Amino acid sequence: MHHRRVLSAVLLIPAFLLFIHASSPLAFHLLVSVAVALAGWEFARLCPVQTGRGFGLLGAVAALLWQASLVRGSGAGLVTLALTGAALLRLLWTRAEFRSGAIQAAWLVLGAAYVGGFLGCAGLLRDQPAGRQLVYFLMLTTWAADTGAYYVGSTVGRRPLAPALSPKKTVEGAVGGLLATALTALIAGHWLLPALSWWAAVGLGLLLAAVGMAGDLCESGLKRAAGVKDSSGIIPGHGGILDRLDSLMFAGPCLYALVRLGWL
Repeated sequence: MHHRRVLSAVLLIPAFLLFIHASSPLAFHLLVSVAVALAGWEFARLCPVQTGRGFGLLGAVAALLWQASLVRGSGAGLVTLALTGAALLRLLWTRAEFRSGAIQAAWLVLGAAYVGGFLGCAGLLRDQPAGRQLVYFLMLTTWAADTGAYYVGSTVGRRPLAPALSPKKTVEGAVGGLLATALTALIAGHWLLPALSWWAAVGLGLLLAAVGMAGDLCESGLKRAAGVKDSSGIIPGHGGILDRLDSLMFAGPCLYALVRLGWL
């Protein structure tokens, strides 16, 4: 499992970084759309009640619609109404038990906002004047946090961080992730965001790491509620798209909010 995890990272991370460097904002939005569709399908599969055929596809479409409304800057309310109506009509069509159908409808809207909204912020970051650098900084610091937490936690981790959500995550792993992020942010900030002082770059990296850990725990709670280990098996050694991007789904909107507020 560990060898597959390392191999997937070695193959995918450089390819992704090269894609960011070479692609236009539109191409990056399209890549985010692919991730949104796959993650939306995975989220639908985590629904706590039995869903039946077609629900995964509906989840993917719902997430893409929410992403589209985010990129357009309007229409989220209409998307919510349309999704709710579609889910309730599906309930009538399939003649499912009403309680299950209501949970499915709520899950569909939640998944659209959670996946399409949070992941969609990565595309909005790329649209900024320094978008390429911002995306690089986001990816590098978040990956550093994940990597540091994984290796430190699996080596010396003893005290559970949030046993109700993820029994394997430890306090020691979280500290290791923060330290790895601080070092990465110090180097990446000097290279990518030279206008930031070294302490501001480190502070920003630590903030994104902490928010990303919250996103990781949130997705762990969703999987625990669904009774599954991974959201899917798309990425060997890592699980699914949600498993790989759960930290980014919280850190991305946080960084975008800071940019929109004019703090970066």
